[in-house]
Amino acid sequence: MSILWGREVIELGSQWRVGSGESIRVTEDRWIPKSNSFKILDPPLLPENIRVSELRIPSGSWDAGFIRNLFGEEVTKDILSIPVGYLEHEDTLIWHHTRDGEYSVKSGYKTALILDDIAECSNPQAVNKWWKSL
Repeated sequence: MSILWGREVIELGSQWRVGSGESIRVTEDRWIPKSNSFKILDPPLLPENIRVSELRIPSGSWDAGFIRNLFGEEVTKDILSIPVGYLEHEDTLIWHHTRDGEYSVKSGYKTALILDDIAECSNPQAVNKWWKSL
């Protein structure tokens, strides 16, 4: 068991909360709220590192026509359902598995249980020991 395993758990349970959209990459980052992976699973061909902020019009609202032209119906619906934050607010990395968005060891452990590595682990006591050592 390594610290990299813990990193995988954190990545699995975290997602971006959209503020300005300047920090979030459209196709690479986890920001789609209703997707299991929080990512766009079948992304269109877009310039590398295009930001979520580029899916908005100058007033800050979503550019619905542009989004509809780029993405399928389901992804478009998910994007347009994201409340439009104030452009001056920073994007925030949050923990999906708690109500307040804050990571806890308990919620991290529950998230870890869904990883295939846990299900296939031949020594569950080692997993429990690793989590208790945190």
